[in-house]
Amino acid sequence: MKLYEINEKYSILLESIENGDIPEECIKDTLDSVEGELIDKLDNIVSYIKKLKIEKEGIKEEVKNLQERVKQKENKIKNLEEYVFANMKLAKKNKVETSKNVIRIAKNPANIVITDEEKAIEYLKEVEGGLKIKTEISKTVVKELLKKGEELEFANLRQSEGLRIK
Repeated sequence: MKLYEINEKYSILLESIENGDIPEECIKDTLDSVEGELIDKLDNIVSYIKKLKIEKEGIKEEVKNLQERVKQKENKIKNLEEYVFANMKLAKKNKVETSKNVIRIAKNPANIVITDEEKAIEYLKEVEGGLKIKTEISKTVVKELLKKGEELEFANLRQSEGLRIK
């Protein structure tokens, strides 16, 4: 039986008790029976949740291992590329062509290197679009203000409920 069906059965039973449709001597046994079904069903669902959590952790661990392997491969690629680059420079070769590959040393796009951030900020204040300013709301500060009793028209505390399984 599904959980919602057990709850429906429980509601019908309570209604029947209120209407006097169930004899006094049967009420306790009937309630215990339905409550037992409900508890068993809840217990089974929670056991399944625990199983899923264990599987989730196993998957997370596997993802971590795979990410580590990806990082190792990236490092290996980088080291080999640097090795090829250094040896081509040493041999004064800018291009090597084989039947399988074309290897070439080329100029990369120019990078911006800021050598003095304070001077850059001061200068760029006067340039349209020169500075990007990021404003971020501190929810911690807003929460503290609300807890102290301040009424803020732009925020409120919302209390919710959640399931805890041990």
